[in-house]
Amino acid sequence: EGVFAGISSGAALAGAAKVASEIESGVIVFIVCDGGWKYLSTGAYTDDLDEAEAKAEQIIYF
Repeated sequence: EGVFAGISSGAALAGAAKVASEIESGVIVFIVCDGGWKYLSTGAYTDDLDEAEAKAEQIIYF
């Protein structure tokens, strides 16, 4: 399944998944805080994973 969301939502999901892997029980909730509209021109939704990762490595500095 895919969610048409942006980078902030991906970061929130990664954080929620990390917390979920560290607790024994409970409910994890995260909010999809941005849409994917700003990223349509980047190829993030159409390129294959290797191409998208290569592009991201060129612009992400941390």
